[in-house]
Amino acid sequence: MASVKIKLRKDKVKADGTAHLVIQLIHNKKSTEISLGRRIPVENWDEDRQRVIGKLPNKAPLNAFIQAEQRRIDELILQKQALKEVFTVSDIVALSKGMNLKQMRISAYLDSYIEDNPEDLRYNTLRTYISTRAAINSYDPNLMFAELTPDRLGDFEQFLRKKLKNRVNTIHGRMKVLKKLSRIALQKGWMNQSPFNDFKLKLEKTNRNYLVKEELDRLEKVSPLSRIEELVLDCFRFSCYTGLRFSDICLLRNSNIIERPDGLRLSFRMAKTKEDLAFKLPSPACEILRKWLSPQQKSLMFSVLSGKKEGIELQKEISSQNAYFNKILKGLVSKAGIEKTVSFHVARHTFATMALTLGISMEILSKLLGHQDLKTTQIYGKIMDQSKDDAMSRFDNLSEQQISGLTHKKPYSARAATQNQARSPKIFDK
Repeated sequence: MASVKIKLRKDKVKADGTAHLVIQLIHNKKSTEISLGRRIPVENWDEDRQRVIGKLPNKAPLNAFIQAEQRRIDELILQKQALKEVFTVSDIVALSKGMNLKQMRISAYLDSYIEDNPEDLRYNTLRTYISTRAAINSYDPNLMFAELTPDRLGDFEQFLRKKLKNRVNTIHGRMKVLKKLSRIALQKGWMNQSPFNDFKLKLEKTNRNYLVKEELDRLEKVSPLSRIEELVLDCFRFSCYTGLRFSDICLLRNSNIIERPDGLRLSFRMAKTKEDLAFKLPSPACEILRKWLSPQQKSLMFSVLSGKKEGIELQKEISSQNAYFNKILKGLVSKAGIEKTVSFHVARHTFATMALTLGISMEILSKLLGHQDLKTTQIYGKIMDQSKDDAMSRFDNLSEQQISGLTHKKPYSARAATQNQARSPKIFDK
């Protein structure tokens, strides 16, 4: 429910003892102010009645003006509500200034959308909106929603690729933002039809890196040279054995760990999806936790964050620490002699592929990862299938000498194979 209130800016009193009158508009937990272009002495304002009082010569016409402006804003809101339109405080400000919303500039709307953040988008998502705004300003800062056509979208796509040197998936992210804004613009009547009806978004398949067990073993044998390297290595290993995202590891508290007769259990709410997740921890993860466990129940498990921030500021700190941890992780991976591009999210991929190797079903894995759609989890099944294909392709390159050597080896021994299998280490519980 939107509220409209007349306020006197007593926090910004002029030298002559006067302050500005403004309309304060609050909607969906977002607030903005519209200046009324009038100043009055502080002592002549009744905050409860929202009226001018005292012996000011222009008191009557000023109160009439205030009432008229308040009623005008109320009517703009009522019109939006009657049509069941979604609106922001910035929309009402634009309408109050007589702006023709058919000529709404995309960049201008993005300014208000980013500032208001009406959907409480997470910081990393909001960054995509910010970078999209920068790209549009570079392309055409005066581009209006009404001018968006499939041809114009194609031209913008070429601009992103050739001028800004954006990759296919970066362009896809920018276009997704524009598609979202186009749906809003259609709802608000700023355009007649969506240009994306005849425009196809392009997306390039990316390889999901992961570590095999032998590589993880080599990484675990690396000797950290500092406390921060030790923390980074343990956090990464913990993610490899639990599948937790970096954001969840950052926010994990001692109170999320439950002691049971059969071992430690983890119970928490995921930062990204807000879904509750609980499962038993494997032995390697328990060893890491006992190392960092604090006697204070409410303290953070791993000392990654300051623990003093909330909301967007907290998300910014997590994003910053993620970049910092990835930089340190790169050095540790290099020390282990692993020739792969490894970021913290690779640990989550490693957990998923190891789980499938152990025979954990796709349905159970999906629940352990906290996926809301099984299709997301099935990507790892395709990765494993590709790994099998790559392994079999090695036979294509065998030389005649190698093939001859294979035929002179001792025959396969089922007993020896069983002995080797018994000696092979388990992946999760050591």
